[in-house]
Amino acid sequence: MRAIFSKRKSSVRKNGQNRIVSRSNKSKSAYGIFFNIDEVGSAKGLESQRCYAIVASKITDRFAFQDAVRSIADGNGITHELSFTGDRHLRDAVLDAIAEYIERVDYVYAQRPHGYEFVLNPKIIHKRLLEKMSEVLDLDPNEDVLIFVDSNDDVISRSKVEEIMNPTNSNHIECLVLPSRYFFELQGHDFITGGVGKELNESETTFTDKLRSRGTTITGRKIDFELRRRDEK
Repeated sequence: MRAIFSKRKSSVRKNGQNRIVSRSNKSKSAYGIFFNIDEVGSAKGLESQRCYAIVASKITDRFAFQDAVRSIADGNGITHELSFTGDRHLRDAVLDAIAEYIERVDYVYAQRPHGYEFVLNPKIIHKRLLEKMSEVLDLDPNEDVLIFVDSNDDVISRSKVEEIMNPTNSNHIECLVLPSRYFFELQGHDFITGGVGKELNESETTFTDKLRSRGTTITGRKIDFELRRRDEK
């Protein structure tokens, strides 16, 4: 889906290099600061996914990020939704294309040791991690922010997500829960989220290191939840 907003751009510098930012960052419109948010891993009993995380990426230029992902799809004849899991052969290409537009990545996660499970149900775990993510982002209710959250019908409601991410009900903060198949922004973020998941669950830092090497700050925070042994039900 093509954006209907202006794509005029200006330059700022990051790590000594010129960086393109959207005109909105200077005009302070509702699209001045842009975040993508999604989840990775499992809060259920999957032993291979013992870490469950909410991942947010702060993007310096929503439109350039969107176009970079679209170009990868078009250049490879992709007509389906791009994803970290489904398009493994494009992981490096997508991350290389979007890295310059990622200012930082923050994630909050819960971990279950082998043989254990969370006492709380997955929806509560998701809600509490999302609340912690809201605290981490610490958004200024007077500053214009746009947030895209990948929709997931298995977790908490759309209205609850919006309430958590904008607890002051600020008119300056727009939080939209959207299906990723229609938005290249969320499809690109899936590769960031997938890389974080690889690091958390498989100790593979190939993809997160690729972003770090391009100047992206990646910060994780572990949130502890009550556990019980799976054989003690």
